[in-house]
Amino acid sequence: MGNTISSTMMSHEAPATDMLAQREVGDEIRYLGIGNSVLTAMIENSMFQDGKRKTSKGLIGKRSVKNVRYEMFTRSYRPYKVTVASGTEVESSGVTLDDDNGLMPYMTLYNPRTDTRCRVESVSSNVIKGVTIGGTTFEAAADDELIVGAPAMPEGSTSSMVVNGSDDQNFNILQFSRWSVSISWVLEAIKQLAGGNRFTREKMYMLWEALADMERTFIMGDYSTDVATKNTSTGEQTGYTGEFPTTRGLLKLAANSVSADGAGNLSWIRKNLPDAMGETTNDNDMYVALCSNELFGRLVDEMDGKYSVDESGELKVFGIKATKLITAGPTIQLVKHNMFNVAGMKNKLLVFNPANIGYVHLEGHDMGPNNGIQTNATHGKQDEVYAYFGIETKDAGKSITLASNMY
Repeated sequence: MGNTISSTMMSHEAPATDMLAQREVGDEIRYLGIGNSVLTAMIENSMFQDGKRKTSKGLIGKRSVKNVRYEMFTRSYRPYKVTVASGTEVESSGVTLDDDNGLMPYMTLYNPRTDTRCRVESVSSNVIKGVTIGGTTFEAAADDELIVGAPAMPEGSTSSMVVNGSDDQNFNILQFSRWSVSISWVLEAIKQLAGGNRFTREKMYMLWEALADMERTFIMGDYSTDVATKNTSTGEQTGYTGEFPTTRGLLKLAANSVSADGAGNLSWIRKNLPDAMGETTNDNDMYVALCSNELFGRLVDEMDGKYSVDESGELKVFGIKATKLITAGPTIQLVKHNMFNVAGMKNKLLVFNPANIGYVHLEGHDMGPNNGIQTNATHGKQDEVYAYFGIETKDAGKSITLASNMY
């Protein structure tokens, strides 16, 4: 029997002549809910287990904010390479780049393809002019990647190059969510079922499902641009009467995307995936990869083809179950998540660095109870849990990568 979602209060059934005052149905009632939440278990000091709050250090940090629209600032790095768009030599006509971001006069460039070098004399509208360094004339062609080196200054120079930058602003929106449960005074008083207080058990079920709802929102959510403008950069809040704010999740925060073109096996994850994860990837951090049961099984099946475990010469266990993958970049922890068992998500892999992800809540309004919200005329109880919650990326999503078409 499936769950019933209703805005009406739970009530006792109509009296009957054959009704028992109390029934014995066993020692406990088995709750057929989904598995324990995965991401919420990673959140610092915010793990719920068996209906109880457990304080512990998690992989994902946590902070409170004072506004429904909250900001995150990052500073972009200066690229170590530039890509040629057109041109062959720099001394007369110059070479045109795809982007001259961060490139200044006097910097030195090296073209690995032609093994030639030059010093930049001028930069204007993605066109660079310079002089050759060494005995071989500097040469370049479209799609060549030039490596940027240190500036070569003249002796007695009066000024150095100046590279200015500014912090990049990112923002997200807190989502307001409520989960309510109610019971009539009569149904609460009658001990019809084993397992103790009926209302207490119903609230425990509600909490489990609320955490699962929040977790899926962490992954798939997005904010409305119309609602996002309700909070201005000066902090003025115009309200949300008749409207609703929503939070942007990992899928929308991901700055990197790559297609495995149907070849997303262990070898591709080890060698190709790190290249798509960006130049700011920290190989010393443990990354997490969310995937479906099928994709997880495919990867384990590859490992099974190579290894088996035996004891004392007699086969006891066939195959292995490894969850940590050593790659050319960071070590990746594979985590199965039921959201990825849905059609359209099964062949995707969402990789992120928990150290750069944060759980955010409005100050004083983290997930918590709000009891006794029924009206005075109501013959019963109504309680709820609610939260103003969101997710933040501390690096503008640079460490989040969505790999699609894994098989």
